[in-house]
Parts: sequence; C-alpha cells; structure tokens
Amino acid sequence: MRMKIRIAVVAILGVLVLIAGVLVLMRTGTRSATVEKVLDNPGSYYGHLVRVEGTVSDDMPGVPGFHVFRLDDGTGKVWVITRLSAPSSGARIEVEGHVETGAKAGIPIVGSITLGTFMLEEKRSVAKQ
Repeated sequence: MRMKIRIAVVAILGVLVLIAGVLVLMRTGTRSATVEKVLDNPGSYYGHLVRVEGTVSDDMPGVPGFHVFRLDDGTGKVWVITRLSAPSSGARIEVEGHVETGAKAGIPIVGSITLGTFMLEEKRSVAKQ
C-alpha cells in the first residue's frame, strides 16, 4: 500500500512540474504580433520577446554603437533600436525583440525624435515570402 502511495505522489509531482514548465515556456516564449497590436497595447507585450515582420523604412543616426530604423508591417510603423548592423531600406525582415517605451527605457529621445513605444532588437532574419 505504501508503495502505491509513493508512486501516486511521484506521479502527481511529475505532472505538476510538467505543468509549471509549460506555463514558464508560455510566459517566456516569443510572441508574434502586428505593429498595430503592439502600439495599441504596449503594456501587454512589455517584458516579452515579440516577433514582428515588415519592411524597413526610415532610419536615423543613433547613439554610437546603435542603429535605429523604422519597421512597417502595413498595420503601423515602429522604431527599432539595435546593436546589429543597420538593415537596408526596403528590406523585408523579421525582428525579435523586447517592447519598450521611452519613459521605461530611459531613452525618450534619440536625436530630435521622441520614440514613444519601440523595440530593442535581439535577433533578425529575412522575412519568409
């Protein structure tokens, strides 16, 4: 009888650990979004890794060591700050990064442009056609 109880307890603990792992992955996984959704409700994306696909439009001189460009996905445009090389204007790319706001990041102005909500790029790839 004791053996059956131990097996049941171990099985229950195993299921709980599995559920906790899935919840952590759901919380920390990359979320795909449109620019419109990010700009309409940046708080729901803040602290998450977000994937946005679009075309590189404007770029501007940034702080030394950084590049700043705008990504347009057809639903809106968002500024992207990166330490990676600057993408070519007109390039269709997929950006993964964290959503920030000027006030929270302590970078409200780059040059003479107020960024508002923007993305800190971590990873980039060529967009799938």
